[in-house]
Amino acid sequence: MAITVGRAINYEKANIIYKVKIENKTHNSIAEIKIKPYISKDIFIIDQDEKSIGLIKPNEAKTVTFTLRPQGECGNVDIYGKITYYDTVKNKYHDLQIQKITTSVICPMLHRIEITDEPWDQKVSNLISVQEKTKDAPLGKDELFDIVTDVLKDMNMYPLPPKIGIRRNVGKFYCEGVKGLGYAVKVEVIGGDDRSRLILKTYAENEAALVGCYYKILDEIEVRTDIKKYIDDKVVIQHYHGDIVSGPKIDIRDSIVQRSQIGVKAPPAPSPPPPTPKSKCRNCDMKLDTRNTLVKCNSCNREMCTVCESRIKKEETYKGRKFDITETFCGNCYRKELTNRKRLIDNEIAKEQREERARAEKLERAKELGEPYKSVTVSRAPTPPKESSDLKTAVGIIIIILIIVMGSVAYVFSNPKNTKDTEEITDDINPPTKSTISLASTNNDGNYEVTWNTVLGATSYILEEDDNPLFSSLIVVYTGSATAKSIIGKTDGTYYYRVKATNEDGDSPWSEVMSITIDITHPLYPPTITLASTDTDGNYEVSWGSVSNADSYTLEEDDTPSFSFPTEVYTGSATSKLISSKNDSTYYYRVKATNEDNNSGWSTVKSIVIDIFSIVDLNFEWVEISPGSFMMGSDSGDSDVQPVHQVTIAYTFYMLKFEVTQAQWETLMGSNPSSYMGNDNLPVESVSWNDIQQFTTKLNQLDTKNTYRLPSEAEWEYCARAGSTTEYCFGNNTGSLINYAWYYDNSDSWTHIVGQKLPNAWGLYDMHGNVWEWCQDDWYDDYNGAPTDGSAWGNGTGSYRVRRGGRNLSPAAGCRSANRNYDLPNVRSIIGFRLVLEA
Repeated sequence: MAITVGRAINYEKANIIYKVKIENKTHNSIAEIKIKPYISKDIFIIDQDEKSIGLIKPNEAKTVTFTLRPQGECGNVDIYGKITYYDTVKNKYHDLQIQKITTSVICPMLHRIEITDEPWDQKVSNLISVQEKTKDAPLGKDELFDIVTDVLKDMNMYPLPPKIGIRRNVGKFYCEGVKGLGYAVKVEVIGGDDRSRLILKTYAENEAALVGCYYKILDEIEVRTDIKKYIDDKVVIQHYHGDIVSGPKIDIRDSIVQRSQIGVKAPPAPSPPPPTPKSKCRNCDMKLDTRNTLVKCNSCNREMCTVCESRIKKEETYKGRKFDITETFCGNCYRKELTNRKRLIDNEIAKEQREERARAEKLERAKELGEPYKSVTVSRAPTPPKESSDLKTAVGIIIIILIIVMGSVAYVFSNPKNTKDTEEITDDINPPTKSTISLASTNNDGNYEVTWNTVLGATSYILEEDDNPLFSSLIVVYTGSATAKSIIGKTDGTYYYRVKATNEDGDSPWSEVMSITIDITHPLYPPTITLASTDTDGNYEVSWGSVSNADSYTLEEDDTPSFSFPTEVYTGSATSKLISSKNDSTYYYRVKATNEDNNSGWSTVKSIVIDIFSIVDLNFEWVEISPGSFMMGSDSGDSDVQPVHQVTIAYTFYMLKFEVTQAQWETLMGSNPSSYMGNDNLPVESVSWNDIQQFTTKLNQLDTKNTYRLPSEAEWEYCARAGSTTEYCFGNNTGSLINYAWYYDNSDSWTHIVGQKLPNAWGLYDMHGNVWEWCQDDWYDDYNGAPTDGSAWGNGTGSYRVRRGGRNLSPAAGCRSANRNYDLPNVRSIIGFRLVLEA
C-alpha cells in the first residue's frame, strides 16, 4: 500500500521541533494510527513517547509534531521510529518504519575574543537569539549577577565592562567557538538586596550552536545557585492530532524542561493538623466522660462518641420512599451511605418505569396486529356435590352451558374485530413482488447497497448472495429486521442477490434474483524512486516504492536528465534493481508502474554520481626510512624504558609524514569519531587499536600491490629519534619543545592541524605531542626479551597495546622520544596513529 512517511526537523528558539507527515495514497481509509519516535542518544527528552491519529482518509495527509529538549549535553542524534496503523479493508494491523534523520547540538567550546560595545552591537545584529526571563529568586541582585557573570567567564567568554545602575546590573559577553562560530550573551539582573530577577539573552550564528550554548549556560547557573529547588517543574503539552491541537493534557516532570520558571519558589508543604486531645471526640469534639463512651464507625473504624451515634441513626425519605439507616457511621461515612441508598432507589424506580414501558409497548403492538387486547371473564357455576340428584346435576350443566354461550355472544358483539383467541391468530406473510429487491446495475468502487420493501407481518428478512443465479452456494449475507444491507470491499465480478421475509408462522417465497457487476477502476500513481547520491565502487541499487494495483514496473536509464535516448534496464514486478560495474560518470533513472487498466506517469528523475574510490584519494605523503641501528630506551627514564638495547633495522620502509587526519579517516571509513573537531586536517583521534586494524584492512583491499600497517614500537622510536640520541629529536632542552610539539604549555587544551610545527631531521612532523600514536606491539613492562630486528613484539593477543609520543595535554617529559605508555585495544581516547608502507 502506498502509505508514505515524511519527516522534518527545525529549531524553534532553543527547542527542536520534529514533525512526521503521513500521507495515505491508497483508495481505503486507515485508522488507529500510532506514531512512536526513537532517539539514538539520551541527550534529548521528548514531550511524548507516542502520538495518535484516529483516521486518515484516501488521498489525505496528516502531521504530528514532537518537541525535543536538550538536557545540557551536545552531539549528533539520530531520530527514527515506527508507525502502526489499522487497514480497514484487510482488517489487520501494519507497521511502517520511520527512516532516520539526524540533527545536532554543538558544544560551546569557546575562545575569548576582546571587543568593545560598538563591534558587539554589530555582531549580535547578525545572530539568532533566545531569551530567558525568570521570576523573583531569593538572591540579591549583585549576588545573582556575580554568579551568572562568573559562569560566563569560566566558559571563556570575554566580559565587556558592565553597566551598573541604581536598580539594574547589565553585562555583555562575546567569544568565538572552535568552528569559528560567534557567540554572545547579554545579562540583566533587576531587583534589590534580597530578591532579584534574571533576564538572559543568548546569541549564536546557527540553531545547533545556540541550543548547545544556551543549555550549557543554564546548567552551570543551576549548579552554582542550587536553583532547582525553586523551579516549578510542571509543564503542560497538548496532544497533536493531525494539524489540530486537541486532546487531553500531560505533565512532564523534569527541571530542565521548564527553563522559564527559574526563580519560582515552591509552596511550602502543608503543616500537619495538631493532634486532637484524647479527652475529646474526634468527630463532634464533645468532651468524653462516663456518659459519653467511645464507639467506632462500622465503615472506616473511626472512633466517635455516643452523641455522634445518636445523631446519625435516623429515618430518611427520598422520592416518597422511606428507609432507615441504623448502622453506626461517622459523618463522612453516613453521607456516603445516604448516597448509596438514594442510588438504589433511583435504580428501582428506573426498573419499574422500564417494565411499565414494556407492558405499554406490548399492548400497542397487540392492537396493531389485531390481537384481542380486552380481557374476557368467564364465570363458572360451582360443581354440585356428589350426593345431589341426577336431575339437579342435569339442570346445573344446562345452566353452565347457557352462561358460556351467552358470554361468548356478548363478547363477539362487543369485539367484532377479535373473533379468535390470541393463540389462534395466524398472520400470513405476503410474498415480495419481483421488484421488491433493488441495487445498482454497475459499480466502480466495490461498495454499494442492496434494498428491499417492507412485507406486512414479517419479523425479519434473509438476504443471500452468490456468484451464480442458481444460488448453489447459499451464502447468507444478512438476517434481521432492516430492509437494506451495505456491501463493501467487493472485487471485480458479478454478484447475485435474493431476499425473503419470515416470521414465527413461516417464510415468504424468495424474491426475484437481481445481479450487479463490479468493475473497479484502478488508478495508478507514479512510484517514488530512491538511490544514493554518490557511489565509490560502481555498484549500487535503484529502488522504488510499491504502487497499489501495479502488475509490473519499467526502469529506464540515461546519461542526461531529459531522457533523449533512454535505455530500459528492467521490467518486472520487483521494486529494486542492482546496477553493477559502472564507470565514473553521472547516471539518471526514472520508473513507471503498469497494470491491465493503464500506466502511471514517470516518477521524478533521480541521479547518481559514480566516483570510484582509490588509494590516491587519501593524499598520503610518505617519507622513505633507510636501514640503520639505534639504541632503544633510556637510562634516565622509568623501568619500562629499560634496559637500553641496540635495534638494527635492515630494511627500507615508508612512514607517513603526518598523523592520519580526520579527512583521511572519514574518506575511507565514512564517519569521524574525533572529540576535537573543527578542521578536516586535525589528527583523527578517539579511534581504538581495533578500529585501526579495520582501517588497514580496507587499505590493503583497495591496494593489493602494497602492504599498509601500524609501525612497530621499534620502528616508531627509530623514526622519532631521526638519528638523535637525546631526550628529544632536537636535543635535551625542553625550552625548544615549543617549536616542535603541541603539548601542555602551548596547546590551549586543543589538538592542532598536522604539520604546523617544525619537522625532525628526517622530515616527520608531530612525532612529539598533539595526539598519542598507536603501535602494533603488545605491551610489556620492560624491554627484557624485546626483539632487536625492528619487528613488533607480541602477536596481538596481549591485554594491552603500546602508544607513543604524548598528546596535547601531556607535560614535556611525556613527549620524550623514549617515553611509552599503553591502553586496552578497544579504548577510544585521545590516541591517533600514523602508518607504515612496506617497501
